[in-house]
Amino acid sequence: MPPGPVITTGELLQVQGNVTPFGAAPPDFMASALTPGPSSLQTLVVDWVNGGSTAPFSSISSSGLVVNLADANLGATHEIRTGPASLDLKSLPQSPLITTTGADQSNLQLAVGSTTLTTGISVFNNAAAFASGVSSAFNGTHKSFRLVAYGQCNNPTTCDTFVASRIHVALHE
Repeated sequence: MPPGPVITTGELLQVQGNVTPFGAAPPDFMASALTPGPSSLQTLVVDWVNGGSTAPFSSISSSGLVVNLADANLGATHEIRTGPASLDLKSLPQSPLITTTGADQSNLQLAVGSTTLTTGISVFNNAAAFASGVSSAFNGTHKSFRLVAYGQCNNPTTCDTFVASRIHVALHE
């Protein structure tokens, strides 16, 4: 059997496997797959306070969204979560581009809206329509109170791009 990956102390890992049946240990756990943390699914979460933000993004285009980290209503949560670890977006050189470019285009889940709005929730399956929907949502009456995206950073240190297959922008009236 070939040797497994080299793992350093303190490295974040996603481990899949099975617990040994009661009374049969050791071993207590039989791992079947190890994935380095930065290669596992990550969650980008941003919230806004004081009723939300009418300008949560510094850029909205078919290329993606860029969170306005200078927004006065930016809440305490603005991070990328990898398992139990989190990376504060404000610690990065710049706010990352949240994009679907590089994600599986046949499995996109892009949504904007709220269950309390008369317009409801709009779901899109391409980046251009999603960008248009996000842009039109910020017409002066709606505010964003949460953004959640599921995907991966292109670089665990600088994360200038976050490639996501699911992006949800939650609005507040």
